[in-house]
Amino acid sequence: MAAFNEFIQQLKENINLADLIGSYVPLKKHGRYYMASCPFHGPERTPSFAVSPDKGFYYCFGCHESGDAITFVEKMDHLTFMEAVRRLADYAHMDMPEREESPEEKRRAAMARELQSVTELAGSYFHSCLTRTQMGKAGLAYFDKRHLSMETIEKFKLGFAPPDWQKLYRDFTTKKKIGGDLLVEAGLCAHKNGRYYDVFRNRCMFPIWNISG
Repeated sequence: MAAFNEFIQQLKENINLADLIGSYVPLKKHGRYYMASCPFHGPERTPSFAVSPDKGFYYCFGCHESGDAITFVEKMDHLTFMEAVRRLADYAHMDMPEREESPEEKRRAAMARELQSVTELAGSYFHSCLTRTQMGKAGLAYFDKRHLSMETIEKFKLGFAPPDWQKLYRDFTTKKKIGGDLLVEAGLCAHKNGRYYDVFRNRCMFPIWNISG
């Protein structure tokens, strides 16, 4: 554990926090600090997000979010602690020592993998609804109106959510054997008064990919 803690300290020292955060949001030098609009609490007139490369620390005077390079990447990219450390080790070209993850870290990592899997499946599902079913005609008509070609639709895997209130829920729980609670956690379904229903209905869908693809 001591060796791993030493590695974490070296990792933080080897990363210029301004360069790292500047790759996510525009920074403007202000004395010893760099300032930006806070990426955690939405648009603001006066930048309140301060970055101190010397101290390796950031702080928002608006929402009071604070931390170092690891916590920033954790929050921005929705990663576990170990996932953030691995990404930063790669960013800093450092070899990462082996460390056993805690049960909580393993649980969070497993949940993240499940959520990624189910959202990727949903992206394919919506794309199939758009391009292979009668339900998708309304979506295709809209994309045609906006002059989007089939090549573009295929390249970005654009999709269409059926108008039925429980179409995705029924298909995923009965055919894919995916639990309703996981669909809620993924933001695909909601649960109210003992009933699950689809969040996305009768609308075009644009999947968003992270920097890892």
